[in-house]
Amino acid sequence: MSSHHIIRDNQEPALLLIHPEEVNETVIDALLEWAPLVICTEEALPFILKKGIKIDALLVEDVQLDWRGLLEYQWPVEIIDFSNERGLLQFILKRGIQILNMIGSFADLNYFDLQHLNEIAHPLIFNEHYKYHFQTKGNFEKWMSPGRGIIVRPLNEPSFVCISNAEEIGELRYQAIKEGIVSIQVSSPCWIGEVVI
Repeated sequence: MSSHHIIRDNQEPALLLIHPEEVNETVIDALLEWAPLVICTEEALPFILKKGIKIDALLVEDVQLDWRGLLEYQWPVEIIDFSNERGLLQFILKRGIQILNMIGSFADLNYFDLQHLNEIAHPLIFNEHYKYHFQTKGNFEKWMSPGRGIIVRPLNEPSFVCISNAEEIGELRYQAIKEGIVSIQVSSPCWIGEVVI
């Protein structure tokens, strides 16, 4: 971690690599600077091994495999049972993780009960060119420069959207009008995405 990053104990975000190919590698590199705790799935292992990224935990379907033998140079690695989401949630609670940065697609989120996950850690997902914040309901505010893109993705049902300092440029797509706070109010759970690259 760079010396200019000052983070208090137990406030470090964790980085969960589900499908790292879903995002530009410069985004992953930037997140690795801030995420001393790196978790990955079995599917992400080839990417991790190729890039030489040190992992702290691995989500696996079969905990009986000889993971120590397969990841000898990475050891110690905590093996987490991913046959259901309870293993990951217990890990997040045990480690006191407050922010979980996830790299993957929205299809990957089918693994998680987002309402439950959101109760213990704030989930963010990075894919393509967006960083998505999970918003259960209420007001989301973010300082943005003019023309910055925003997208709202309702979780299940349509979400009432009230937005200030942004104009609609497509269905549930907006862009900031002027530099300043963009405020988005939603009535049901959704993802609010902002352009990152």
